Amino acid sequence: MPNIKQPPDEGKALLVATESEEAILGIVLFLPRLLQQVLDANLQPEHFHARHHAHIYQALLALHDDSANISPQAVEARMQAQGTAASLTAHNGCAYLVELQNTATNGDGLADHIKAAQLAATNRQIVETRAKLQRSQVSPAEQQALTSRLTTLQTELDALVSAADGWRGEPGAPQPLENAQLARWPEDVLPPWLDEYLDAVCDSQQVPRDLAGILALGCMSVAWAGKVCAALPNTGHAEELCLYLVACADVGERKSSTYAKFLGPVYNYEAERRAELAPKHSDYLAEREGLEQELKAAQTRRSRSARGSDDHGDACDAARRLRQTLDSLPIPPKAEFLTQDCTAEGLARLMSETGGHACLMSPEGGGVFDGMAGKYSDMPNLDVFLKSYDGERLINHRAAKERTIPPIERPSLVITVTTQPATLRRLVSRQELDDRGLVARMLFGMASASRVGHREPHKPAIPTHLSERYAAALRTALQVSRPNTPHLLTLSADGLAEYTALFSRIEPRLGPSGDLHAMRGWACKLVGKIMRIAALIHLMEHLDSAEPWTIPLSGDTFRRSAKLADYFIEHASRAFSIMRQSPHIDGARKLLAALRQDRKAHFTTRDAHRIVDRNSSRDATRPVLDCLQQHNFIAPQKSQRTTSERWQVNPLHVQSWTE
Repeated sequence: MPNIKQPPDEGKALLVATESEEAILGIVLFLPRLLQQVLDANLQPEHFHARHHAHIYQALLALHDDSANISPQAVEARMQAQGTAASLTAHNGCAYLVELQNTATNGDGLADHIKAAQLAATNRQIVETRAKLQRSQVSPAEQQALTSRLTTLQTELDALVSAADGWRGEPGAPQPLENAQLARWPEDVLPPWLDEYLDAVCDSQQVPRDLAGILALGCMSVAWAGKVCAALPNTGHAEELCLYLVACADVGERKSSTYAKFLGPVYNYEAERRAELAPKHSDYLAEREGLEQELKAAQTRRSRSARGSDDHGDACDAARRLRQTLDSLPIPPKAEFLTQDCTAEGLARLMSETGGHACLMSPEGGGVFDGMAGKYSDMPNLDVFLKSYDGERLINHRAAKERTIPPIERPSLVITVTTQPATLRRLVSRQELDDRGLVARMLFGMASASRVGHREPHKPAIPTHLSERYAAALRTALQVSRPNTPHLLTLSADGLAEYTALFSRIEPRLGPSGDLHAMRGWACKLVGKIMRIAALIHLMEHLDSAEPWTIPLSGDTFRRSAKLADYFIEHASRAFSIMRQSPHIDGARKLLAALRQDRKAHFTTRDAHRIVDRNSSRDATRPVLDCLQQHNFIAPQKSQRTTSERWQVNPLHVQSWTE
């Protein structure tokens, strides 16, 4: 078979095309009955690069249409009738046709030569179209038409390459197991000083911007949740500033070290608050212990005195007074509001001790998802997660007295976890997490633009002035006292206009014919989430004001925040796909990775079984192969052995291994 892939040298490419054209014409002249095979392959005159070859082929088609005999003499006569004989004369006339006929084979390889001619023609058209696109005078309409034409030609080229390599699957490239590209974290959304710090962290840790962006949002939410609400004017609607954030990145993406760069100031603030509150806790404990001893003494006096005596009455009064004092003794809030792994009950108890605020922050979020799913219980307790998102009163009564906690009037919870994509499936391991709207409250960031494989051995340090400015700003926000009733931050007139524009853009997409209908539970909350983010950005940008919530949220801030809407839609779609996708996708990825590493374009079912899971039965590998075949990555080959199937990897996918 001729080498039909375009060589890097244009002259060689033309030589290959010319040889195939001569072979096609010679075979048809030698065996005219094979012209039908050429017609079935849809070979057109424009596929011929040599002008005289195209004219000869047109004459052959005309003779075929007239059911006339085909011979060199007949072709020459028909070319004279068509007015194209001059191109043949320039190549020695009829003698050239006789030479083509004499050098022809018995027809073997005709199909390969046809594909070679078609491939060469398609390559030429692609080159010509690209050249036209590069012209400066091309109009927008013409540019759009040329771009569409280029896409069509590339699809045709892919199909020809596949067929040329003996591919028995569907023509064209494989269908991705998932969308290969995701929206990048947008620029100019966060306050400029925070954006600068974010870039410095990404450069230092050599991590995707998504990971750093999600952590930045989480830290802002930690600082302001429970203190301020974002309110729509004249509607009564307000959004708490709690965010539930999940950043997904594969193993080795330096999640923990990046986490520390953002959470460091929060940990420091918690330690300072612990030291600040320590004397108050000591005073409280000392006072409580003294009252308890006095109560115990009063109860002892009451039990030893005669009922009805004055001493008994005084002891009862003292015991009653001491019990009331003990019950009303105010408990100073604890400073430990950060936790990494906590059951729902433990989280509720923590919030009752901190004044209603807690932050579930973990660089390895798998354990967090297990806790949500009820790792230690048959029925997950979701109330603490659901109500704390919107600040709803949380009441928790248990049969065991020691497990009952005081009511929490305005709980506020922030969740920020980084994890591996595969652990997302734990979020749907219990259907209740999805059905009751816990997953719908989450924002997902998939770190798709990984730097792994391109990282430098020596990472640059974060400039000191950037880290100090970030720590100072976050500390200022954290030190704002938590009021009994959150302050209201209202939208300005242009802020409300931007909110309305975003709502009007998202709402039609939620209907039965909209692209967000399948994930409408999550998308229905998207505008509210963007409003929360806009409020956080506004507060961080006005830290120079003692009461930044008194400054209306501007349209510019909301407009910048709304850039994240499309980003989060794409990333949530990928997250839901991972949660609900077939478990065989992981096996398919594993097999493709192994084939690429070993450069194996052909393999057997036995090979696949050994790669995917040699400890399982061979039948368990079948769904993985079916998955890859459905996505056009592999196709079965004819094999002499019946004990082990043979498979071919799509030639276009193999080609991508070396590109």
